[in-house]
Amino acid sequence: MEIKITVPLTQKHVYNFMMHHAYFSFMGYIGILISVCAIGAMIVTWGKMPLANEAVLLLAALLFTVFQPLMLYARAKRQTASNEAFRVPMSYELTTQGMLVKQGDAEKLFRPEEITRITSTSLSVLIYTGKNHAFILTKEALGDRLEDLRIWAKQCRQATYVKIK
Repeated sequence: MEIKITVPLTQKHVYNFMMHHAYFSFMGYIGILISVCAIGAMIVTWGKMPLANEAVLLLAALLFTVFQPLMLYARAKRQTASNEAFRVPMSYELTTQGMLVKQGDAEKLFRPEEITRITSTSLSVLIYTGKNHAFILTKEALGDRLEDLRIWAKQCRQATYVKIK
């Protein structure tokens, strides 16, 4: 089986990846826990402590629930606007030999053992080739080939984690 797709990336897809990467990790869970605890502490202690302490709790509550998503949005917008790599669509060929990635004149083959994780978001399938590096295959570009991608992912079982919804 061979899957060939071309993926143009938009700010929406990059932001979706950044949010997934930031929040579906150990540190992402810790950040949410901090915000939830700060909200709980605010509710229990509001009006019973100095205003400066209440302001710190409010800041902690907003840090991971409001500020971080806004910062990620701005970063995704800046990256897609300034980085040439986001303006040129990437082409992918998924075969039993691995994943061949092409962009312009450049191409690189990632063998199955180099793929560390495959997961998905509501908009994309993310194929990780490192702890912080993933290729974004949009579900729009995949179209009706999503089931073929699931089958390909099972064939590349060297990936430590495969979860495609």
